[in-house]
This record gives sequence, C-alpha cells and structure tokens, in this order.
Amino acid sequence: MNDVSGREGARLFECGTGSLSKEDLTWLAKTVLAGGVLVYPTETLYGLGADPRNKEAVERIFRLKNRPLSDNMSVAFYSQEEVEEWVEIPQTAKELMKKHCPGPLTVLVPRRETKQSALPPSQLFGIRIPSHPIARQILSVTGPLLSTSANRHGNTPSEEEAMIVGEGCEAIILAHGVAGEGSTVVSVEMEEKGGGGGEGGGRKGEDEEKERKEEGVGSEEGTGKEKEDKARAPIKVIREGSLDPALQ
Repeated sequence: MNDVSGREGARLFECGTGSLSKEDLTWLAKTVLAGGVLVYPTETLYGLGADPRNKEAVERIFRLKNRPLSDNMSVAFYSQEEVEEWVEIPQTAKELMKKHCPGPLTVLVPRRETKQSALPPSQLFGIRIPSHPIARQILSVTGPLLSTSANRHGNTPSEEEAMIVGEGCEAIILAHGVAGEGSTVVSVEMEEKGGGGGEGGGRKGEDEEKERKEEGVGSEEGTGKEKEDKARAPIKVIREGSLDPALQ
C-alpha cells in the first residue's frame, strides 16, 4: 500500500492489489469514529462511507453527493450476523444474503426501529455486505458504514468522480478490483403475520382466503407448497447489476 502524504484535503491510500496495514486501519477506524468520511473500494463501485450513527457525518455525505435527504440509504456491514444486530430481516432476505453475500447485492427491507437513528426518515433500509478485500478490511475495524456510491447526485459513478467527491473527505482509498457496475438491488417485504388484529391478519386475511376459495386455489388448509409460498416474502428486483438477477 502506498500512502501519499502531504496532499491537501483527503489522505490518499493507493493499495493496488495489496492491502491496508494495521496502522492504516487504526487510523481509518479513528477517523470514522471522529465523524470522518471515506471514499473506499467495493467490488462494484467506489463508495462513500461514514458512521451511520453520527448525524453530522450522515449529513456531510448527503451534501457531498448533493442528494435529497429523503432518499433511502444503505449501510455496509461486515457480516450477516452484524446486520441482524441492527435491523429485523425477513427470512427470505436472510436466505438471499446467505447465498449471495458477501457479494454485489443490496437488499432493501422495511425500516423498523434500529440503531441507525442518525439516518434521515425513509421507508426502506438497504443492506450491503461487500466482498472486496479492502472494503472488508475497513469494515472489520470501523463497524457498519453508511454506504452510497462516491459520485455527485445524477453523475455517472467512476474513479474520477470518486476522486472529485473525495476532495471533501478525510480519506480516499484506491484499489484494483472495482468493476464499475452497481450492485443488484432487490426489495424484500416483511413476511405476513397471521392471526387477527395484526397487519396482514384479521378481516383482510379472511377476505384473501375467501377469494382463494372462490377461485379454486387450494383448500382452507392449503398444501405444503402453498403454505411455503405464502410464508416467503416477495422479492422485487429494483436494479439489475453485476449479480445474476434470477435470485429466487
């Protein structure tokens, strides 16, 4: 790794095919903890990263991108276990992540009460577990990072664009292995909760069952396959990226 010192603004790390040193990682972890913003490589695009619990750092990222605060945002994690400490995950999403992560997949799930209190209000919460070795090194010491592509809103992501945005950051980490194509983005709804009174239960559930009977779709009990299909949350491909979109 080549640390180019003396540069005004962001500290530049040029990793090539190498890795970050222990000293580099310690510095980056302290920088993120202090509210700093990083440009870092993933297997898809360069990302902007910051502590999602730090309101000022979150707002800086939106300003750097000139992006509306109302937009949904994603958080990059080191592992699925770490994700589950932050947000409730539908079983279908767990299965997707187990199969495809770490890798170029972003999973959008309904936002619930989580630790990411500094993020702006939104309906969805994006989950990303990158596979790029430098990204994984960084996440192993910083913890989860608010993550979005390193480009100004409306501009095409590229290394050049990342360098321009990175001028307002504390660090820019460059490396080989960035594909230049965004991750596949899928939306997964929460599984319906059966029973009366709750959302998806009660009268609505009875009406849906009645419609199924009238259409001759299964019995009241349903087959094992029908029950399994009903329990699985729907998957919607929002954007096809570098991962095969046939995710089901």
